[in-house]
Amino acid sequence: MPAGRVALGLALAAAVALTVVLVGPGDTRLQGTNDLSATAPIAPVGRGKSVCQTRVLVPAGTAGIAVLPQGERDVPAGPILVTVRAAGRVLATGRSGPGRVGRWLDAPLRPTLRDERLADVCVRATGTSFTAAGIIAGSDAAAVRGGSPVSGAVSLRFLRAGEETWANVSPVLGARVEAAGAGPLGGVTLWAAAALTGALWAGALALAVRRA
Repeated sequence: MPAGRVALGLALAAAVALTVVLVGPGDTRLQGTNDLSATAPIAPVGRGKSVCQTRVLVPAGTAGIAVLPQGERDVPAGPILVTVRAAGRVLATGRSGPGRVGRWLDAPLRPTLRDERLADVCVRATGTSFTAAGIIAGSDAAAVRGGSPVSGAVSLRFLRAGEETWANVSPVLGARVEAAGAGPLGGVTLWAAAALTGALWAGALALAVRRA
């Protein structure tokens, strides 16, 4: 096969791969956290048991909540049932699929929480028992299991609906570049750099085709 055709094929493959990366689905959208690092095993949750983190500020638009099982890595954990309550009323519930220790268990909520709420978030192990990760904290901030505080507070992630793509996060990245002082191009710098990189690759491939 002529070298020119090989180079052209590689260029087309690279273009397809770049398109998939830019517009294809990525990780679930992170809405926010409860500002607690998942650094320590905090709350053992046996099958059919629950642990509750009380007075959590849940952001508006939260469509899912995630918990990190910690312990011996890559052993089974979950599924979990997450319940969000405020003023004695259930605001939303969600179930995760089965997971593994060391990987976040994502539980999509129904319904999506449209407004910011101060609520209690309870996590129930409906499958394999696990230990929820968080930070060591006093009884005033600790999660509660069976009516008693555990050794710390459970780390939570709040998720938006849908999946993340490079295309829909680019405005946020651009704004951060601009805020960091990116010069006269401001937030356009991100895409300008990407375009320049693409042009350089295209030029190099064109040169390879001509020389072949």
